[in-house]
Amino acid sequence: MPFSAGYSPWNKGRELRGEPKPCRDCGAETGQTPSQIKRLGYICSACWRQREFERRAQRKAEGRPVRPGRPSREYYRAWTSKPENKLKNATRARTRYAIKHGKLVQQPCEQCGALPTEAHHDDYSDHMAVRWFCKAHHEAHHRISRGDQ
Repeated sequence: MPFSAGYSPWNKGRELRGEPKPCRDCGAETGQTPSQIKRLGYICSACWRQREFERRAQRKAEGRPVRPGRPSREYYRAWTSKPENKLKNATRARTRYAIKHGKLVQQPCEQCGALPTEAHHDDYSDHMAVRWFCKAHHEAHHRISRGDQ
């Protein structure tokens, strides 16, 4: 069965809009989706993998490797072993439990009245003493309390 011009397995038979662009690194013209054609500088997946490999190797050589979204096991263990962080984790866990079981009800933001909100503890010794902030005001509250503003 002959395929129409512009067919690629990625666009599942839809016609491509515009002309396919060659890869700006190797010059190969591979099957591209319409969103890839719209981009100014298209890079094929093989060249992208090579660039990413080189970037990660360079960062590793500089002593700042690229990590996935989670912190490393060593960092996490060091952070959770500190006494002040143990109290924070325990309080947050007890607050989540209280919310889940209806003992603590989520309230609107103290500053703007928006929902959803995040629980904020001024004092971690009492898990039920919570102030409610939307994400934006919660971050602003922490910036102000740290003196970043």
